[in-house]
Amino acid sequence: MSADGYAVCPRCLAAAEKKLAEQAEILANGYGTVSVDEYNEAVKAVNEGLGPEFEEGEYTGTMREDYEFYVRGNTLHVDYGAQCRVCNLTFNLNQEHTIWDGKS
Repeated sequence: MSADGYAVCPRCLAAAEKKLAEQAEILANGYGTVSVDEYNEAVKAVNEGLGPEFEEGEYTGTMREDYEFYVRGNTLHVDYGAQCRVCNLTFNLNQEHTIWDGKS
């Protein structure tokens, strides 16, 4: 079996959450001190500045995952790899596990 999909990159998510917190503070400080139009423009600028990885307020998957599980003889093979298309964070895991000890 092999598959691919996209997951949320933990590094990108942490950076996005930090950026959102900073922008939320800026907006909170501006609320009530600027005109409604200026405030709405600031909200629009924040939303546009979050980038294409945000869809409807949610951070989307930017980390491609590829994985494969298969049995050959008495061994389970697990191959997993992930790479983020935004920050290039990369992770690989390759393991083999004996599935029967031959005793029972």
